[in-house]
Amino acid sequence: MKAMQNLDPIESTAAKKMAIGAIVLGALAWAIVALLCGCAHQGSLPPEAASGIPNLTLVDEPAIYCGGQPKSASDWRWLRNSGVSNVVKLNTQQEASDAGAIAAGMTLYYFPIDTMEQLVTGPDPDKMAAALSHVGPGTIVHCQNGNDRSRTLIYMLRMQEGWSRASAYEELSTNGFHKALFGLEEFVEHYQPK
Repeated sequence: MKAMQNLDPIESTAAKKMAIGAIVLGALAWAIVALLCGCAHQGSLPPEAASGIPNLTLVDEPAIYCGGQPKSASDWRWLRNSGVSNVVKLNTQQEASDAGAIAAGMTLYYFPIDTMEQLVTGPDPDKMAAALSHVGPGTIVHCQNGNDRSRTLIYMLRMQEGWSRASAYEELSTNGFHKALFGLEEFVEHYQPK
């Protein structure tokens, strides 16, 4: 019988932290490559429409939009004039402010999904369900680029509307979702509408 090797708990913990760090760095590198690939989809909006909002698409009538972070006061005014009065913000305050939404008289619902959630852990299902409860007519769902976090919430909306998993995932993929964001990918794969 072989003797069991005793591991020093300090060395074991350090080794675990190094392994986790290597995994996170590797995932982050893949995410950066994916974000730089330029995957984007533009919906059926007129070319002059809110040109500063990345990947803006009209999801459903009346006025449910999905996209990236509005960049200017004119973007927020365009959204307001297009019937948007509610903002579901999924990017963090460190990424960008939505002060323009408040200035335009919109109601802001803030459900940040950070980098660790995108890459590793996945977002909290209760937080995502709460965010989804605020999506209705007159809403923009946005994250930083409009490809991943916001599209994940729209995937949930589609499933809630009765779309098949395959159809909802096809729309998600068509709109630039990055599978390299393993936390989001796992969340999508295991999501069950209530």
